[in-house]
Amino acid sequence: MLGGPCCCSPQPAADAVHLTGELDPPQDGRRAVPDHYFEPHWTGRIPALRRYDRAALLGRRWVETTLCGRSWVAMIGSEGVSVSPYGRVALAPSCRRCLSLMDQLFPQPDADPRQALVAELAADLVSERGYCEVRQVPGDQQTALRARIRKLVRDRTGCGCQTFCRGSTIFVVCEPISDQHWDENMHVAVEAVERVLSGDPAPPLPSEWVIFWETWSRG
Repeated sequence: MLGGPCCCSPQPAADAVHLTGELDPPQDGRRAVPDHYFEPHWTGRIPALRRYDRAALLGRRWVETTLCGRSWVAMIGSEGVSVSPYGRVALAPSCRRCLSLMDQLFPQPDADPRQALVAELAADLVSERGYCEVRQVPGDQQTALRARIRKLVRDRTGCGCQTFCRGSTIFVVCEPISDQHWDENMHVAVEAVERVLSGDPAPPLPSEWVIFWETWSRG
């Protein structure tokens, strides 16, 4: 398996739900739940255990640590059914490090033919203005596009930049360059506020730093 059951870490940040790996072939690994969960006084406290395959839960098939390297206590129940006395349930892991490591086990998506051109356009804007937005970017293209833009900006300007995602939009900021345009940007912002306060319609926000992924042909 790429990842085993969702499990809970007893270490700090234990509120996160982690993933662990399955040994292949099964060896002398961890059980999904501690042995004592099946003692009579525990099964009375955890009725849901009676619905599970005891042999499956007690099989020594799981890696001793989570994907992100933490010790773990027990499998987390799902579908509203807890397998611990603490009532913990989860439908998916929440540990970002586990999820990131899981992603690395899948094949990388093919790069869309327009990715190189969009990255060049974005790097041009950032090199000139210190900021740009790339909108309508498909989810499977975002990671590679962000890395490509950062490399191009660094190669062209010698400055690093940061990229952020929100939905299908990638935001790129290079503070050393954007600081050079501070006065100009503040002038635009003040003008917009003054027009709103005077009852005039606000001017449209500058769009020269916005790139639309769907504008560019796949060819």
